[in-house]
Amino acid sequence: MFFDHSRQRKMQPWDNIHKTGNPWWDMLMDSIFCMGAWAARTEVVRAAGLFDTTLAIAGDRDFSLRMLAMLCTNGHNKVREIPEELLYYRQRQQSAVRNASLALETEWNIMLPHINHLGVPPRIQKRAWSFLAFKMAVIAAFAKKDYRTALRWYAKALYLDPLNCNLYWLPMRKMLLSLKKAEYVDIPV
Repeated sequence: MFFDHSRQRKMQPWDNIHKTGNPWWDMLMDSIFCMGAWAARTEVVRAAGLFDTTLAIAGDRDFSLRMLAMLCTNGHNKVREIPEELLYYRQRQQSAVRNASLALETEWNIMLPHINHLGVPPRIQKRAWSFLAFKMAVIAAFAKKDYRTALRWYAKALYLDPLNCNLYWLPMRKMLLSLKKAEYVDIPV
């Protein structure tokens, strides 16, 4: 990920230390992804259904989670993760994903049917709700500068799953990455 105006790499602290090996469950517990970062057969995409046009944000995540649920419900051997960076993602200031107010109003309800899916075990649901509350805290703190709301969401994340080590590791990793010298990506124009 890089910033549009500077080509400066945006360091990503997100790294789910509770990975299950099931891409669907892992995405529920760490839903940071880029729509262009996956590939699927046409018949799989069609079977997952259309984008939900009523969603102002997260329509791509909703679609991807539906597709992963379809592929991973009876085993996840049809989905593979490629750990290498193969895509540059431009972060634009005007992007819908940057609308913190809308995200805080809608994220929880968008994720409700995905986390409560019958194919998701209770332990994964618990961790996914905790992660989502943590994500809401991050949105409130860094995008909206609403620290009181951020603290409430963080407390909720801890309450939902105090053993979710991501709640402790990710803030530490963010601080460590902020000390690192900025990197620039050479993007062909």
